[in-house]
Amino acid sequence: MSDLVLLLGSNVGEREENLRLALTLIYERIGKITSYSRFYETKPLTKITFDIDIEDETNYYLNSACRVECSLQPNLVLDNLEQIEKKLGRPLEEKGEWLPRIIDVDILAYGDLCMATQNLTIPHPELHRRDFALVPLLEIYPEFVHPVFKVKGNLLLEQITNHFVTGQTFDPKWQAPAEWSKHEFFK
Repeated sequence: MSDLVLLLGSNVGEREENLRLALTLIYERIGKITSYSRFYETKPLTKITFDIDIEDETNYYLNSACRVECSLQPNLVLDNLEQIEKKLGRPLEEKGEWLPRIIDVDILAYGDLCMATQNLTIPHPELHRRDFALVPLLEIYPEFVHPVFKVKGNLLLEQITNHFVTGQTFDPKWQAPAEWSKHEFFK
């Protein structure tokens, strides 16, 4: 088993419910969630040319990180995450686009694994530049060390100059299901 760290985000619809449902599906499809962060409200990361008002709070994301005990190969993790995103209503053709989304789940780290393929890079190539990823990650994994840079996460966070976390947090109000039959989304 390896320690998989995921970042979840939503800025469309019922953001809190989208994240809770994603946690439930991750628990079922990927592995046991050992910890998860509060839900952090964050400004959207956008390209300059993208037509969105980053100060409009209706566009704000909720982000949360979770740690998962996982034995799946990284590409199988990615396949399962894409299935979860699709089941929750995210069109797969949106992948890689800077658009509002009902759900986005990224692999931040997978143990000490360092890999890069056409479809997947671990650790996430922008992790060290994004407070909206590092803040929730460090809440649940304060001893995190970036596997490429060999630098503690809190030191990476101190170097970030563009801040997206607003300071507003929400209690996730999520519990791992006591008993599992296949979730209705995958029937």
